[in-house]
Amino acid sequence: MDKKECTGCTENFYNGNNPLGVNECWHLKDAKVIQRFAISVNAPMGTRANYRPEKRPRCYRARGIVYLKAIPEYAK
Repeated sequence: MDKKECTGCTENFYNGNNPLGVNECWHLKDAKVIQRFAISVNAPMGTRANYRPEKRPRCYRARGIVYLKAIPEYAK
């Protein structure tokens, strides 16, 4: 796992991008890149086309995005 995978993550602040002297996010040692499905918090959840497959670290978080292991069965 490389820090460049953390670009855009809200926790990337802790990978040396802060004035606090913290040089590595505490998630980095155990992080693994996995595929999940991303959907905006503003998108209708029942529409299958709104789910985008993305390969990101399993600890990756972004503002306004929800990451799921699978597309829900109710999404058409």
